[in-house]
Amino acid sequence: MQFLVLTSDIAPVEWAEHEALLVDEAARVWQLIEEGRIRQIWFTRPAQDAVMLLEEASMAAAQATVQTLPLVRGGLIRCDVLELTAYTGLERLHRRP
Repeated sequence: MQFLVLTSDIAPVEWAEHEALLVDEAARVWQLIEEGRIRQIWFTRPAQDAVMLLEEASMAAAQATVQTLPLVRGGLIRCDVLELTAYTGLERLHRRP
C-alpha cells in the first residue's frame, strides 16, 4: 500500500541548533529509501516541510515507520499519514453515452 506523509513543525524551530538530529534524520531517511519503504521524498516551498511517498503493508505499519524518524521521536515534527488508492475518475470517460 502507498501512503502520502506530510510533515510539519510542531512549533517554531531553530534548525541550526539541531544539526546532529538532522544528520540522524537524513541517515534514517536514507535507510528507509534503501529498504524500499520511502519511494520519494520532497520539500515544500517555502516552509521546507517534507512530503514522502511511503510504501508499507498497512496504515499501522506506515504510522509505526514515521515514528522511527528522529525528528518525530525528538518532538520537533508531526506527520500526517494519508492512505492512497487508485484514481478511478478516468472510468467516467468510458461511461459516456
